[in-house]
Amino acid sequence: LSYKETAEIYLCPVGTIRSRLSRALTKLRPLLLECLNK
Repeated sequence: LSYKETAEIYLCPVGTIRSRLSRALTKLRPLLLECLNK
């Protein structure tokens, strides 16, 4: 889905979707790297 489509589904601004996705990726990245290094 695009940012716009996601924003329409969640009834919030596109900027909110972008910031939440960025925050989620920031938290997920180290966890994925840890799994890959095992």
